[in-house]
Amino acid sequence: MPVTDAYLVAGEPVCSVVRWRSSAAASRPGRAAAVSGDVVAADATTGGPASLKVADVICCDSVGALTGILERYPGCAVATAPATDGEILAVTRAWCPLSVSYRARDAPGSGALVCAIFVHAWLAAGWPLSALRPARLTAVTRWAATLTPPAPVPFLLYC
Repeated sequence: MPVTDAYLVAGEPVCSVVRWRSSAAASRPGRAAAVSGDVVAADATTGGPASLKVADVICCDSVGALTGILERYPGCAVATAPATDGEILAVTRAWCPLSVSYRARDAPGSGALVCAIFVHAWLAAGWPLSALRPARLTAVTRWAATLTPPAPVPFLLYC
């Protein structure tokens, strides 16, 4: 079944909804239509070493801070940082750096965090990052959660 849209619902109560829309349908036979779970997110600037060690996703304040995050914190699957206007750079263990466009319209929030959770959920669903074309997310609601202290963030990614 071709997947042309994916929605991420994250936080509790719901803190954010983002949408991804494919420019061309990508067939993913045998893949789940939805995946859910909890992701531990941490901020590299405010999180202490103990919290960063248990984080699944880590948000950095600059692209330069991404260097070595995955090596220093082997439990981290995705690290993100704001790059240029509306762009978030995501690094994962399975892929070269991925630039994700995050359009918030009138719903500003932490684009780096939402993108990190989306990429983590995408990988958890078993979908290859190469199918994330275009890598463009649109905020449907604003992100209202904070990362202090790091805590599990429930998520649901569905198509």
